[in-house]
Amino acid sequence: MRKGGRLHSLALGAAIPVWASFATLGETTFNPLHALSGRWEAQDPRIGRKSAGCQAQWYEYRISADGRHVELSLHRDGKTRRERYQVLHVLNDRVLLFIEGERRLTEYGGPVTWWAVFDGHNRFRLRRDDWPRNTVTAIEWRRCW
Repeated sequence: MRKGGRLHSLALGAAIPVWASFATLGETTFNPLHALSGRWEAQDPRIGRKSAGCQAQWYEYRISADGRHVELSLHRDGKTRRERYQVLHVLNDRVLLFIEGERRLTEYGGPVTWWAVFDGHNRFRLRRDDWPRNTVTAIEWRRCW
């Protein structure tokens, strides 16, 4: 995403079927759909200070048994909001998701979809599918420990 005149980018992975969605990041086998499962906090690395941590606000992703849906629980300010996503596609280092009930449309009239783009086992950024190629959010999600 363009923020403060700077773009953040990552290389694109090759397409593979969901049932065979394994790639290698570093030395270990990596499945981005399974990696999404768990509790995460959002941080802006440009600020340079530690976030409030996973106790104050967090995002918890749970993958359905068949791998077709992701349940998100967003906990912020003592309140929890839930969303359900459809898994549309899985690549080597990313997962394409559609928020069920999403009403936003791209400039071309299609539904807004989101990539969770991993740059490690415990860190990802989001990218709208209609953004310029290799563009991701400045905010990154880091796994809670």
